[in-house]
Parts: sequence; C-alpha cells; structure tokens
Amino acid sequence: MTKITERIKAVLLTALLTTAATANADVLESHMSAWLVKQQENKEVLKPAGEAGPGDIIEYRMTYKNTQASPLSALTISVPVPDNTAYVAASATTPVKSQFEASIDGGKTWEHEPIKRLRKTAEGKLRMTDIPVSEYTNIRWLAENPIQPAEQQAFTYRVQVK
Repeated sequence: MTKITERIKAVLLTALLTTAATANADVLESHMSAWLVKQQENKEVLKPAGEAGPGDIIEYRMTYKNTQASPLSALTISVPVPDNTAYVAASATTPVKSQFEASIDGGKTWEHEPIKRLRKTAEGKLRMTDIPVSEYTNIRWLAENPIQPAEQQAFTYRVQVK
C-alpha cells in the first residue's frame, strides 16, 4: 500500500499544480481535496484520503472562487486521471452549466462522451466502438457562464485505484 499511497499523493500534487497553473492567484482562488469513499452500514462515507489500495474509490473535489471585482469568463477545469487509477463512469459532477470532455491521449485532444474509435473485432473487421472510461487519461469542464465576483464553483470526479 505504501507505493500506491505515494503515487496517489503525487497525483494529488500534480492535479493541484495543473489546476493552479491555469488559475491566476490574483483573480482566482483554487482548492483541491481528495477523499476516500467507503461504505459503512449501507451508507457512503467520505474520509480524507491518506492511504488507498486496489479497488478503493477516491473522490477529488475542486473549488474555485473569483477574487476580483469583475466576472471571469472561459473558465476551464482540466484534471488528470492519475496513473494506476481509472475514471469512474458518470462521476464528474458540478452544478455549473458546462460542457464535459475527456481525453484518451494525455490531454492532447478532447472529446465529448462517448468517445468512439474504429477498432478491430475478433473477426478482424473494423467497427466503430465506444472507448471504455477506463482509458480516459484526463477530464475537463468548460464553464459556459462567467464566474461572478466572489462566486465559488465546485467540481468533483472519482477514480478507482487499480
């Protein structure tokens, strides 16, 4: 579990740096946290992520606050799906009106879901198929409306440790 814990911590740091790099500290305050999702007495319980092992679900929460006096437009929240994890289908949520996109190539290209590709079938024929969410490498939200002065916006997604 130690190696996985170190990787998860490194991923959290990478995600923090990724989101912070796109946010100018003078105008946009950002925060990211990681939570271990557990079941207790048939209820979902979130605990601060410390150690995680294979099969564990981690929820990432990002919040952004406009600290300037005028609205900010074109807010894009882009985060990696950490190594040794897989994106959990339909777990990306936000109350913010936005477009959700995913990448299967490390964030070089982005597409709306479902991502489709031509793949060979067992018979050797090419067929258009949906790419499994387990192949997502990055996800992002493109906010459709400006973030108003002092407004805070929240975004969450989940991954499962491999």
